[in-house]
Amino acid sequence: MPLGIEQLDGLDVQFVVTAFDSKTRERESSIGCGGLCGLIYSFTIARRRSQAMHDPEKIVHAIAAHAKWKFYLREAIETGTSEWTVAEVRPDNRCEFGTWLLALPPGDRDSQHWEEVCRLHAEFHKEAAEVLKLALAGRREEAEAAIAQGSRFAKVSTKLTITMTAWRKAVESQAASPPSQP
Repeated sequence: MPLGIEQLDGLDVQFVVTAFDSKTRERESSIGCGGLCGLIYSFTIARRRSQAMHDPEKIVHAIAAHAKWKFYLREAIETGTSEWTVAEVRPDNRCEFGTWLLALPPGDRDSQHWEEVCRLHAEFHKEAAEVLKLALAGRREEAEAAIAQGSRFAKVSTKLTITMTAWRKAVESQAASPPSQP
């Protein structure tokens, strides 16, 4: 439903032009943007800057959702089946958190936390897909080793959770701070 003029009161309206650097171009290309280069023009309506641009509850939800993957992967190892394919698990932009993460406005992407979470989230999906691949191939012992404590999957999962928790705390801290006066 389009916003009426009265509903725009109290919102900042921004026209955002984001130039792609080579790293961003490579990432966008890898997630199915067809090698889009140049500029993206997006019309963004965002809440006033004094309010948090992203919701710390999304981060909490993502921590829980990714913790569930240990269960899903263990189930796949036990049964040799999964409701997901390796091709569905590998991309980091198809899960709810990945979609939200990549859709954050450019101002929120300036965060050191955002960059690290993106990197770790992509690595998490890569490792989860590898575990799932082993499980679906019936390579149970290898899959169990790939998910065990000390494995690449376990290390990435732990780092991702720690980084998302730090990001959530930073967002909550910013939200609790009084807005700066111009």
